[in-house]
Amino acid sequence: MTISNYLCHVVGEQPQQVARFHPSTVKRIKAYALAIHIPVLMWAVTGFVIASQIFQMDEVASSVVAFFSAGLIYLVERLVLATPKAWFVNLARVFIGLVIAVLGASTVDLVIFDREVTQQLIQTGEARLRATLTLVWIDGMKAAEWPVEMRDRLARHLEGAA
Repeated sequence: MTISNYLCHVVGEQPQQVARFHPSTVKRIKAYALAIHIPVLMWAVTGFVIASQIFQMDEVASSVVAFFSAGLIYLVERLVLATPKAWFVNLARVFIGLVIAVLGASTVDLVIFDREVTQQLIQTGEARLRATLTLVWIDGMKAAEWPVEMRDRLARHLEGAA
């Protein structure tokens, strides 16, 4: 299979039929076929990174997620090429593009800032734990039996402060 045949199959055209097209149309089909690889590869990498870094999956499971997301994007791209050019179709394409861009940017943010997010979650959890332990200690101290001389001292101190 030649590169031209491969590119024709990528965009869903028969190579024999493409051979009868005008040369500018053939160039455009090849350009679409080459361009379709960019989002597919990006989402394969993105799917692998999300699965392995965020969800801590092993390499096989991450590869399955990468293959699934790449296949899904490939199908969406093929649908975009197959649909007619109308304003409502273009609006839907822009919407799909925005959704995919937001998902991709969120993924990059999660991976890049993973250490900071984890550190902030740990600090928040530690602060919450300290507050809980302090409240438990205070409740324990209130319920504890204090020696008589300590209670008297506390009572005198509170009377003097008032």
